[in-house]
Amino acid sequence: MKKTAMLVGLGISLAASHASAGPQTGGFVRAQGSKIVDQKGAELRLRGLGLGNWFVPEGYMWKFGPQGDRPRKIEAVIEKVVGKREAAVFWKVFRDNYVNENDIRRIAQLGFNSVRPALKARDFMTEDNNPRILEEGMQRLDQLVAWCRKYDLYVILDLHAAPGGQTGKNIDDAAFDHPELFKNAKYQEQCEALWVRLATHFKDEPVIAGYDLLNEPIPEEFRGVKRGLEPLYKRLAKAIRKVDSRHMILLEGANWSNDWSVFGAPFDPNLCYQFHKYWNDPDRETVQPYLDFQKRYNVPVWCGEFGEPKVGTHWIWATSQLFEDMGWGWSFWPWKKMDTNSAPYSIRMPQGWEKIQAVSNGLAAPPATEGRAILAEFLHNIRLENCREVPEVTQALFHRVPFRIEAEDFGHGGQDRAYHALDPKTRADRYRRSDSIALRPLSGGKGGYNVGWVEKGEWLQYELECEVSGLYDFSFRVASEGGTRNIHVEEGGKDISGPIAVRSSGSWTHWTFVEKKGIALKKGKTSLRVVFDSGGPNLDYFVASLSGGVAVPERPENLQMRHGAVGKLPGKVEAEDFGVMGEGRSYHDVDAANQGGTIRLADGADLQLMDEGSGLGVDLKNGEWLAYEINSLRSERLRLTLRARSDGPSSLRVTLDNDEKTALSADFPALGAWSEKSPGSLALSAGKHLLKVAASKGAVSLDWIELAP
Repeated sequence: MKKTAMLVGLGISLAASHASAGPQTGGFVRAQGSKIVDQKGAELRLRGLGLGNWFVPEGYMWKFGPQGDRPRKIEAVIEKVVGKREAAVFWKVFRDNYVNENDIRRIAQLGFNSVRPALKARDFMTEDNNPRILEEGMQRLDQLVAWCRKYDLYVILDLHAAPGGQTGKNIDDAAFDHPELFKNAKYQEQCEALWVRLATHFKDEPVIAGYDLLNEPIPEEFRGVKRGLEPLYKRLAKAIRKVDSRHMILLEGANWSNDWSVFGAPFDPNLCYQFHKYWNDPDRETVQPYLDFQKRYNVPVWCGEFGEPKVGTHWIWATSQLFEDMGWGWSFWPWKKMDTNSAPYSIRMPQGWEKIQAVSNGLAAPPATEGRAILAEFLHNIRLENCREVPEVTQALFHRVPFRIEAEDFGHGGQDRAYHALDPKTRADRYRRSDSIALRPLSGGKGGYNVGWVEKGEWLQYELECEVSGLYDFSFRVASEGGTRNIHVEEGGKDISGPIAVRSSGSWTHWTFVEKKGIALKKGKTSLRVVFDSGGPNLDYFVASLSGGVAVPERPENLQMRHGAVGKLPGKVEAEDFGVMGEGRSYHDVDAANQGGTIRLADGADLQLMDEGSGLGVDLKNGEWLAYEINSLRSERLRLTLRARSDGPSSLRVTLDNDEKTALSADFPALGAWSEKSPGSLALSAGKHLLKVAASKGAVSLDWIELAP
């Protein structure tokens, strides 16, 4: 592999779109009572991103098998593919490309105010009995701090992989699948030495918000050693305080950060307690133990990781809303990873990546020349400008509209603050059981809830952020039986919509849409209430979008659209990246359930994992369609190609901007295998367009669409 080819990258120029409150004005961060505050005593809500997979590569982000599940094993995979000498070059370029100034600039532009880099001890010292100091790790941290100072972001140093390992799992780079840090005194000495080195180096640096001493220590299966966790924290804190009295120290509980039974009373005046949240309900019940701890000891609480949603971006929306309502900051995990819709940016999978994956599953490496080429493409793809933005994730984190808002995701302030219920004894039986709103699972068993059994005069309140002032169209997914029922929308106690008539849909489980166009909203944060003027209807979700189209405020033209995963053209559109405006707007599916059961479960389009496990496809039956918002940088004619497969004769029909004169049809024979068809070309003017792909005959699975010269 040519070193120069690996090092070449393209710069990007991005215009700032969201201000962040960072260390330029706030100075050193500290704990003050139950709050995190800046040097002036103003409350600081840390809203950040985890820089995972950079210092600590994780196998799942590479889609690797068991022999490539942690840093040391991933290093072995790369060495098998290109040899030891070229592997060293690979890792240098990987670190240069995976997170650089463009990433930090973009993170700040999106509105985040902090980053949490995951660190491993092996980048700062060797792991033998007489460890030597290594400089590269500190040099990269210095560079990260400099970028964050430039773009006004805080940094939380997270020791993700401590000497010997604190979890005994892949995430801490464990050599022996056991938390050796709690078994061997030498590892605790090394851990202490590492933190003293970091604290000595950064003691005068206000960009550093705090020291996260150990990430997710001691899973439940190793609970026999968890009694040693707080004593180790006390030892590390004592050593740090000898050289650094100003920086906040963050403590994580046992069992993936969430078992706080290991903690007694706070032992230092500048502590913050941290939990992580994955794959459970975003309601008060799941975080009540942390609320109780906070109240008992009057200390700050922070969610250092959440993400990897299994139920779509609405879980992200609901979870960050929960934290905001509890008064807690958060850090979303991770910033980017390969082939995903659950991170702000997705790395495109290189062609032939399955041959590198095979090595992680114990199979032979590809020929050296081929392996070098695949890894060179990977190093190119990981640069931010070559990644695909997933704007729905950031929209969900900050509750920005345009977006689809689930009915059950009203606030957590309780009666007369987040909702008004006539009967305070009303309870849901599964989710948000501490609130007096009746929720029922959606039919089909695919997850999600709707609000039901609503009485006249009840209301639900939603916290939103509008990115641009203007007239918004609201679309409500509702079901009702009997006569007409009315709802309206309020802002600040004022009716801003007028009556919205909801006619009978035929039954309480037959869903339909009702729209109200031209509701005026101003840029900035707002609280909207959906008020029920008569009993019912059942409410599943509502969508707020700018009249005349989805807004893309303050977005340079070389970035992807806000709602649709295509950036600049020419380019490739993944089938699963249709818009997020719901049934009848971004897709049409004959049933309400997502039969694929993979991602975007709240949408009815049928997403499935493809046979080769390298991505997602969408199943379309005759009459179903998907819509994509695309952006052409110039006027040009581009050739259309579709990759699809079918078990019977089928056709896909593509139109541009709903103009039937542009229609192109591609026929797919009953091969049962993936094939590519190019039915013709489309003339695009510079600017934004709507591309619609419909199944016009039979049933077909769509992988991607490409528009290229």
